[in-house]
Amino acid sequence: MSKQSGLLYLTLILAIAGLGLGGYSVISTIISTDSEPPVVRDFWYEEEFGTIDVPQNQYGYLHPLSVLVTMNQGEVIFVSYTGFGDFEPGGTELRIAIYVDEAQIGPTTRIEIPSPASIERYPFSLQGVIDTLNPGTYNISVRAYADDLNTDIWRSNLLVLTLKN
Repeated sequence: MSKQSGLLYLTLILAIAGLGLGGYSVISTIISTDSEPPVVRDFWYEEEFGTIDVPQNQYGYLHPLSVLVTMNQGEVIFVSYTGFGDFEPGGTELRIAIYVDEAQIGPTTRIEIPSPASIERYPFSLQGVIDTLNPGTYNISVRAYADDLNTDIWRSNLLVLTLKN
């Protein structure tokens, strides 16, 4: 019985290892293409190490998280915004979105928690590629709203890249 169970475990381990290597070969095939990777043409970075007050019940601009981006023909824009949502008693919801000029681009990131008894901090990250714009200059900004004035954003940064294919 012990030789059979040992053989069973060995077979199971080899099968799992085979699946792992198979998965690796599929992923490496998808990643490796004949085309050149995009090149970063320009970048913009804004950060706020302190606290940003979030408007209550309506989207509001988060100062200083805004950059003017010039995009040329054949380029796309990559946007990354990270930080922490600070919830104090009374605050239960925070919504964050990326805007190009006055239009929201992509989905809203929503953090919703039960009513905190003390200050609670939750990390967030928004990232996306904007490939639907014509060449020109655009204002990329972050806007947010909270259900209570006791909800803030802490230690956040905005990174914007233009990539040429």
